[in-house]
Amino acid sequence: AKGTNFFDDFDFLSSDYNHGASDFVGSYEDAKQAGVALASDSHTILRGGPRSSHAFKRLTGKIGTKKSSDQLGGAGAGAGSLVLFVVVVLRVAALRCAAVD
Repeated sequence: AKGTNFFDDFDFLSSDYNHGASDFVGSYEDAKQAGVALASDSHTILRGGPRSSHAFKRLTGKIGTKKSSDQLGGAGAGAGSLVLFVVVVLRVAALRCAAVD
């Protein structure tokens, strides 16, 4: 996956099993609109974004590959997904400046 089509090989996952400070967007279009994802010819960005409508949370993206572990060159024979997590650590940002926004 590369270039402007980078996110075509991934699903945006909106579930938050950790109940943390992230409010995961459910699609690339939503992520792009919120400013948390961008795919261009030269680079790809997935980052934490602005505050969400939920208290104490920020918008961000969590993606999982559409390819199986076999397609990724893994040794396993299953069809499981490799999930990539974006972790947003707000405490560090809060310690470094008086206001996060």
